[in-house]
Amino acid sequence: MTPTLIGRVDAACTRAMDELGDNIIADDIRRIREGLHQPLRVAIVGRIKAGKSTLLNALLGERIAATDAGECTRYVCHYRHGLSYEVEAVMPGGARVSLPFRRGEDTLEIGLEAAPGGIDRLEVAWPSSALARMTIIDTPGMGSTSEEVRVRIASFLGGEDERFAPEADAVVFLMRHLHRTDLELMESLYDQSVVSASPVNAVAVLSRADEVCAARPDAMEAARRIADRYAADPQLRGAVADVIPMAGLLAETGATLRESEVAWLRQLAEMDKAELPALLLSVDRFRQAELGPLTGEVREILLRRLGLFGVRFALQEISERRGETAVALARALIQVSGIARLQALIDEYFASRAGHLKARSALLQLRSAARSAEETSPGAARSIRTSIEMVEASAHELAELRLLHLALTGAAGLSEDEVVEIRRLVSGRPAAGRLDLPEDATKEAQGQAALERVERWRQRAAHPLAPRDLMTACEIATRSYEGIYAGTLAE
Repeated sequence: MTPTLIGRVDAACTRAMDELGDNIIADDIRRIREGLHQPLRVAIVGRIKAGKSTLLNALLGERIAATDAGECTRYVCHYRHGLSYEVEAVMPGGARVSLPFRRGEDTLEIGLEAAPGGIDRLEVAWPSSALARMTIIDTPGMGSTSEEVRVRIASFLGGEDERFAPEADAVVFLMRHLHRTDLELMESLYDQSVVSASPVNAVAVLSRADEVCAARPDAMEAARRIADRYAADPQLRGAVADVIPMAGLLAETGATLRESEVAWLRQLAEMDKAELPALLLSVDRFRQAELGPLTGEVREILLRRLGLFGVRFALQEISERRGETAVALARALIQVSGIARLQALIDEYFASRAGHLKARSALLQLRSAARSAEETSPGAARSIRTSIEMVEASAHELAELRLLHLALTGAAGLSEDEVVEIRRLVSGRPAAGRLDLPEDATKEAQGQAALERVERWRQRAAHPLAPRDLMTACEIATRSYEGIYAGTLAE
């Protein structure tokens, strides 16, 4: 039986540890190897106030993004699945210290004073079903005025120091608009190697989309048009697979909506129809105590939980009898927020090829280890690089990531229909799904379809003026279809 990609990378790590012996770098490779057999690591990255913690809460369905007088947001924080609730500080040397914490009304409050000395990162273990399939990494906001925070985020992403390799297998970028530093960061995460050049491990989110156009009723539609325009930008296409608009606050509140909040909204919905529009004209008008039946404190809670767009949307749902109950209104908030589309993208781009992405990250980290070992163990460094090259040469899965990169960025010059076909081909579905055939298609039908596509992609590459990227894409697609055909014979 041919070893899996994860198995081949695991073997490369084992050989590297044997070569290094007592060298301290062997401990780093041991951690790389352990990461291969853990859930996919997805990092949430963005500028300050982009809504990273809100998105994390929305994905988990709980309000647990860590706080501690603003200090926790200065550290990289890993949220992983656990059988019990636990918070640890990981020190620069790898030592772990349990930290006291308590579940506050809105967040997880962590006592950092219990950690002796500096902290490398925080780890939160939480028995959440969402964390069973992936570890979510919350990162400090880019653009911080703190030099310490800037160095920490750069080190995490591997953007400034070649000694660091990316600690995440996939990335969700949050941006309120397309800022120059966002593009620079996205581009810095990719080099030209086959392993790391693919944007399929990154998607971008146009965050706080409900605030577009002054939170008008059509804010989400306007945000969708903006996201589509960003997605068509050639520079952005080279770094991320897609751009989607999302109102993280609505997704978070939809997952944690309280009956008391719905009751307050019902009181507003019962106001005189001539007075209600004036109350919803702006945030300042909504806060005016003389308008409406709610106290100032309650209004602030609603604004904090829903924002002005969310309040307007919720009242519309209640008035049209689509959101009279907390369950119905919560469902409507989640639907309009765009979180479902993000979760679908995570499934399509990340979860379906989790093994490939974890192998990619491990190979990047092995390269970093080889550079670090160059001075003390040059023989081991050469051996590690040889192992990496052997894995890359034999891993068609990594070639398929390259194929998807060429298709999504437009570098191969494929038609829209061909891009759709490539996305389907490398989707990780069963053979029938990859061939766009019914699930009950016979092996004979699958084999015939695969052979037809082999011939078509060979002809596509045979054009005398075909550019190199197109020929590369055609060659990889041909090999993928040949693999499917061989699979139908084996079965």
